[in-house]
Amino acid sequence: MIEVDGHLRLLGPADYNDAMELYAELSHHAFPLTDRARYESVLNHEGTTVWGIEVEGKIVSMATLHMLPSLGNASSHYALIENVITTKRHQNKGLGASLLRAVLAYAWDKDAYKVMLLTGKQRDALEFYQKLGFDEDEKHGLVCRKPA
Repeated sequence: MIEVDGHLRLLGPADYNDAMELYAELSHHAFPLTDRARYESVLNHEGTTVWGIEVEGKIVSMATLHMLPSLGNASSHYALIENVITTKRHQNKGLGASLLRAVLAYAWDKDAYKVMLLTGKQRDALEFYQKLGFDEDEKHGLVCRKPA
């Protein structure tokens, strides 16, 4: 696994408060935060893992990985990464990059043939993801939201 400055691990039920603080920072409360039962259902969802980096007893960076079965590519899996966030205080220290390298290594180890993610246009994260090997030229990412 990748070396990180902090403790890389899977999140569990006891990490609910830290995870919700991170998610609130990511979303700026654009969406309601999930309750503890929903959080635990995500943790228990087959093929889903939530990764975090713990520094001084607190989760300061996290990402969710969904491994999904595919009908193509010899029925191997593809993966989707979402909710990538590092607290502002811990940004620009390599934690987010280390976290994503570890998540990618896990996906490749589980025989994913590709890993996809979307990033918000208002965040200056595109270059960050490109440095980690993500390519914006291969596909278009599109979003459709449920009408109000």
